[in-house]
Amino acid sequence: MKKIALLVLSGLMATSVSARMSLVTIDTNRLLRESKQGQALQKEISEKAKGLQERQQKLVADLQDREKHFQKMSAALTPAAQQAELMDLQFAQRQAQRELEGMQEDVRLLAQNKESALRKELNGMAQDVAKTEEWGAVLDASQPFVLASAGELDVTNTVLKHADEVYAQEHKVAQAASPAVSA
Repeated sequence: MKKIALLVLSGLMATSVSARMSLVTIDTNRLLRESKQGQALQKEISEKAKGLQERQQKLVADLQDREKHFQKMSAALTPAAQQAELMDLQFAQRQAQRELEGMQEDVRLLAQNKESALRKELNGMAQDVAKTEEWGAVLDASQPFVLASAGELDVTNTVLKHADEVYAQEHKVAQAASPAVSA
């Protein structure tokens, strides 16, 4: 009788331990791409990049206009005046280059910082879901140290659904808090 009770007890303990020690994977890169938060971030970065591209086109057009103007008037200028105008044109080109490089760096840093913050937020959501679902361990399938995982271990859709619900709830609260615009 003691052996049967011990056998039943060990079976219950093994079931309890194995339930708490379940292993699942989440693809955080996919979460970044497919979550509402990730899509909003992609849109924000695209808009910043578009603004950068528009500024670049304007700077190039302005420099081309200045160069055409210089070529037209260079024949009427003295050699010293030509040299001064050429130096001004080269200075404007370097200044435009520095401005564009600075803007590119700003967009790159914005994207990097916002992605890092979003990754941290999504990881927190994954931890919340892991507690709710009682997953023992969660691995990031998009990282190189995960060599392979079975498809049935992937719970990215579960976390993605939770992230989208949180996003929708946050936007409902934000919309309710902002004053209504009357027509």
